Amino acid sequence: MGRGVAGEMARRYPEAYNADKLTKKGDPKKLGQFSICTAYDKPIIINLYGQYRYGQSKGYPLIVHTDVDALHTGFESIVHWLTKASMQKCTIAMPYKMGAGLGGGDHAKILAAIDYSFKFAPFTVLLCDH
Repeated sequence: MGRGVAGEMARRYPEAYNADKLTKKGDPKKLGQFSICTAYDKPIIINLYGQYRYGQSKGYPLIVHTDVDALHTGFESIVHWLTKASMQKCTIAMPYKMGAGLGGGDHAKILAAIDYSFKFAPFTVLLCDH
């Protein structure tokens, strides 16, 4: 959680970083899973593991670190968890280009995974640019 959106979340919400530290760093087995941070009087933060490396490549071929299938699995798990926790009326905010920056993921495929996973879920999903 040192760079990109994850790094910003860790700086703004140290509790989210602490929840992430309870998981094994760099473990590819985390792909498709998530950690949860709840703190008094703050939003619930869900850290979805869709990549375990990051960085931009120079030239071609482009290096893609984001695993869209893992994101899709994670989105489905989040929908299930929130539904089971009776949080059907909540609003979920996600970074607009999640996984497409330093993760190098295909933005269109990531948006399709979000749409597919949350299409019939009773949540409001916001994609935030900043």
